[in-house]
Amino acid sequence: MTSGHRTGSAAGDRPAALAAGTMEGGVYLPRPAGAARSAQSVTAAPAGVIPGIRADGASLALWMAAAAMLGRFVVRIRAGESDMLANGYSIYLELARNLIGGHGLCLAGGQACALRVPLYPLFVAPWLASDWLYPGLVIAQAAVGGALVWLAWRIGREVFDERTGLVGAALTALNPYALIHDTSVQDTVLVNALMALAAYSLWRAHRTSAARLYLAGGVSLGLAILTTARLTLVVPAVLAWAVVATGGAWRERLRRAACIGLPVALLVGGWTLRNWHAVGAPVLTTEAGESLWVANNQWAMAHFPKESIDLSLADSYAGMTPAEQAAFGRVSGSEVARDRLLRDWAVADIAAHPILTLANAARKVWVSASAELSPARGPWTQWGYRLLFLPIHLLAALAFWRFRAQWRTHLLFGALLASFVVTTGLFWAHTSHKSYLDAFLFVYAAAALCHPPARAAS
Repeated sequence: MTSGHRTGSAAGDRPAALAAGTMEGGVYLPRPAGAARSAQSVTAAPAGVIPGIRADGASLALWMAAAAMLGRFVVRIRAGESDMLANGYSIYLELARNLIGGHGLCLAGGQACALRVPLYPLFVAPWLASDWLYPGLVIAQAAVGGALVWLAWRIGREVFDERTGLVGAALTALNPYALIHDTSVQDTVLVNALMALAAYSLWRAHRTSAARLYLAGGVSLGLAILTTARLTLVVPAVLAWAVVATGGAWRERLRRAACIGLPVALLVGGWTLRNWHAVGAPVLTTEAGESLWVANNQWAMAHFPKESIDLSLADSYAGMTPAEQAAFGRVSGSEVARDRLLRDWAVADIAAHPILTLANAARKVWVSASAELSPARGPWTQWGYRLLFLPIHLLAALAFWRFRAQWRTHLLFGALLASFVVTTGLFWAHTSHKSYLDAFLFVYAAAALCHPPARAAS
């Protein structure tokens, strides 16, 4: 293998094993073609070159990223501007339009000024202001989708090796869900790229112990949370990984966690201070309570996962009792008070029906784990998505188990998965909400394919 292999001990620790081929953390490390090489020759191998493949890995990854960008652009252009607008989220356009008009990140009439976090409307605003939303925004988001392919290669190379990185990048580039959704008017592609950048920075920081990379990971994570508040629980999960898994003295572990947490606190804290001024409370968003309520009341599973959770939201408001309508009316003038009331109702529903809440949470998680496309499309699309992604999920789980000996490295992926499971159980996850994990799943699936276990000796 090349020097890009990161999963085991340093190559120089086991020269004989690397020369002859052996099991390393559940993975067979074969002897390169030709004469056996010393440990020094393994560690000195040119970065980015795969044995038997002359092309430079970085060049291949760049070509795949460019092809991914072009593919996403072509798919959207063929669908047309009307399809882009009809299947996107108009709220982002309205927020961006009001920002351009000098009314801040608010909806009409200066209302709902903390409803959504700011980064995606800020990303949209320049294209809207230049009257080049289409195809300007399409080009920008296709480029971000292409960058995710590059990041998948870097992650695979950093955590596993060059071959795994290239296979993971190819899977990311060919992801049919991303081909369609990366250029929609929604925050998905930005979230996916920022989370991949955060994880790559942290994995590289773990290997090099560079404080600046821990800081970079924190900056990327903070920006991701300012793109979607659904990622809030990723922060404690990642901080726990930094404390538990990075090794060394406790003082060093806490310093690393602080390097991650500080930029998150500054970025997210700055937004909450803005909201304190705008709506009277230091909140991240004023739809968290509503989301928790619709995810845990009696209408929570009325439409999900086959249909959009927005239909359950409409049912929830329509099904309010007279007493609830009166209570809601009393706080209707304050978006903070409304959200807190709905949060209190959600907590009461959870406390009153704990078994049902757990059962619904398990079902929500299973929707994503079993590769069910949500909201549902036609039967061919449903089965096509499942036939592609269910093997990816299984292969990724296999690799996660196979590389368990290097738990300090792979626990970061486990932390991301755990935060997703908890968030999904508490709220819900349509397929778009799970898509930030796809690049990681592709890389781990690639690791399972590129590193089959050694055959038992006869």
